[in-house]
Amino acid sequence: MEAGADRSDPSGERPYEGVEKALSRGVALGQRQPQLQAALYKYTLCVTERCNLRCSYCYVEKSPRTMSRATAEAAVDFIFKRAPQGAAVDIGFFGGEPLLELPLLEYLTRLVQEHPSYDPARVGLGLTSNGTLFDDGIGAFLLANRIRLCISCDGRPAVHDRCRRSPTGEGSGRRVEQTLRCAQAALPNLRVNAVFGPETLEDLPDTVAYLSSLGVREIYLNPDVTGAWAPGHAARLEHVYGKVADQYLVWHRAGDPHYVSLVDVKMGVLARGGYHPLERCQMGGAELAIAPDGSVFPCERLFATQDPGRHRMGSVGSGVGSSAELCARRTRPPVNGECATCGLAPFCMNWCGCSNYLMTSDYDRVGPFMCASERALCAVALRVFESGVREFGPGFLQRALGGHGCDERS
Repeated sequence: MEAGADRSDPSGERPYEGVEKALSRGVALGQRQPQLQAALYKYTLCVTERCNLRCSYCYVEKSPRTMSRATAEAAVDFIFKRAPQGAAVDIGFFGGEPLLELPLLEYLTRLVQEHPSYDPARVGLGLTSNGTLFDDGIGAFLLANRIRLCISCDGRPAVHDRCRRSPTGEGSGRRVEQTLRCAQAALPNLRVNAVFGPETLEDLPDTVAYLSSLGVREIYLNPDVTGAWAPGHAARLEHVYGKVADQYLVWHRAGDPHYVSLVDVKMGVLARGGYHPLERCQMGGAELAIAPDGSVFPCERLFATQDPGRHRMGSVGSGVGSSAELCARRTRPPVNGECATCGLAPFCMNWCGCSNYLMTSDYDRVGPFMCASERALCAVALRVFESGVREFGPGFLQRALGGHGCDERS
């Protein structure tokens, strides 16, 4: 599917036209909720570009670069000086594989917790790992410091190993499965991020079932936006997402609700009547990433592009300048002409600057896969929402409104 293509069909009704009409009327969505009042300030620290895997879709170029302790100190000071007093702050440790630098992670954690502006009630810590290095000592460190762990696992070992292998070609799936079992027993609120691409799309329903069988109840599903998506894949998205949604409802009926990002995030958007400004991309503003050398970027997905200089905003030592291009893009619509008349636009993630750039080399131009995926998600989420409210009553609406609002990326 190409952006701008004719989406009409022989019946005379455009695909998803019924969904657009339902959303424009607010059918079964409850009343529009008040606008969010406070932004979450998100800072991603890429502590190292070292990694013991070579995942085929990874956007971080592997190198020995690792954050020095002096840069770590400057980065923590930069974060607390930049975040408004009293604001909620999320600090994520990222890589490469951050657990290859456990002493540095321990040092960074102390720096955060001993900073004069640190407040555990408003500052959260998280870590994203490939799941190959977990042990009891790491578990104890994460638990003692209330660091949320997100493990990357794309499905059963046979699925996971298609893209996530070592430099010499060995699969990592069996080791990650063992980590998931151990981490699930040791840590509360374990998150798992599963990336899916054209080669693993059809496995997505089985992936969520597999992760559930390991005890995981918080599942993030994220597409490889740089994958070789074709019109045939776009045509399958609603079917595959629908299978995931069917399983989501089965769990809810069984009294064992799971959080599944593809369903929960979009249901929350529908229930609130669309994305509010503070839910949209804050790259370059309330969302920043810090590279191992202290350079500051609007998002961790942009410092490893072929042209990082285009995105570099400054450094933790010298500060960041005001980027007119980035600041303007957070308030302007996508350049795709069809987005202006699309009834799904208020519910669409067409504002994600990093995804747009990785697909089209333009912060503001939406790629064809994003368009197809968002349309399919709106249709599936609307169906689940209506079914859930009918079956479970107002509590299901409150669940949708209270859903998580951020993705985990790997």
